[in-house]
Amino acid sequence: MSAQPNVVSSKGRSSLSFSPFVVQKGRFMFKLEKLETRIFAIAFDSGVQGHYENFCLVGKVFGAYVPRRIICNRFKNGCNVLQRDFSIDHMGRDWFKVELSSEEDIDYVLENRPWFVQGHIFPLKRWTLDFSPFHASIESVVGWARIPFLPLHYRDVEVLQDLAFILGTPFRIDEASLIGNP
Repeated sequence: MSAQPNVVSSKGRSSLSFSPFVVQKGRFMFKLEKLETRIFAIAFDSGVQGHYENFCLVGKVFGAYVPRRIICNRFKNGCNVLQRDFSIDHMGRDWFKVELSSEEDIDYVLENRPWFVQGHIFPLKRWTLDFSPFHASIESVVGWARIPFLPLHYRDVEVLQDLAFILGTPFRIDEASLIGNP
C-alpha cells in the first residue's frame, strides 16, 4: 500500500500533499501523514509501561550536539552516589533516555538539577507514554543565576526571591547566596 498523492493549488502554486496513510499490524498502528511517521501502541504492556514511567528519564543537551559516550562519562563522574548501574540510549533528534535502577537514583537525579554536559544544560524529565523525540518539547528549564557584587542588605530570602522572579519562578536559593560566600 502507498499513500495517494494529491496536487493542491493555492493562488496559482501547485504543491504535492498526501492523504493520511494508516497501517495496523498486531498491537501497533503506523500513521504516515505529511511525510512524518507516527507509531502508536494500541495495547502497551503495563509492566513495561510501569518500568519506563518509574525508572526512565528523557533529556536533550541544548546548545550543541554531545555524543552519548560523553553524557555517560558525565553521569559516571558526577553521579557517583547512584546506588546502581544506569544506561543511556540515543532516541533520535539528540534526545536521550536515561534508565536508572532505583527510585532513589531517579529522585537524586531530579532533585540535583540542573545537569550540565560540556558546559551545556541537560534538562531531564520523567518519561511519559506519549513521549516522542520527534514531537517533544521542554516546557521549562532549571537554571542558575549568579549576581556578582550583591550588597549585603540584599542577602535576604525575600529580596533574593524578588530578584529571581525577574528571570522566572525561583526553584531554590542556595545557602552560599544567603551568607555571602562567592
